[in-house]
Amino acid sequence: MKNGNTSTMNGSKPSRWIKLLTPARDASIFFIILSWFLILVLLKKRIINPGITFKFILLIIGMNLLIILISPILNPLYKLILKGTQKLGSLIFSLITAIVFIFILTPIAFFKRLRGHKAIETGYRKDLPTYYRDYEPSKDIEKQY
Repeated sequence: MKNGNTSTMNGSKPSRWIKLLTPARDASIFFIILSWFLILVLLKKRIINPGITFKFILLIIGMNLLIILISPILNPLYKLILKGTQKLGSLIFSLITAIVFIFILTPIAFFKRLRGHKAIETGYRKDLPTYYRDYEPSKDIEKQY
């Protein structure tokens, strides 16, 4: 499928229904999984009878078929939920990063500066011919690096 070509593998054109339902496939999968989760929660809370009967199985199958049929209508809601979770995830990532930086990295850097530790040699020293340091491996096998 290159350059907007909507033909199938064998070169034939897909039917009108496949074209209609293809963009909403992700939405239908999302809402079917959401409905299964809702049924499991209702079973766990004993809001609905946990006995698996023929009517209950037909209800689940019918609900899944209904979701598949109305998935083009649910597609905008799916996109809205997707954008909302993306914004929420970005916010949570920013908060966690800020908390780690403020409460972990800043105190470490503060205590290292109090001890006089310099992580990077700064400044230009005219007395050195080169800044290269020769690597000298440790004789102790446990502390090679």
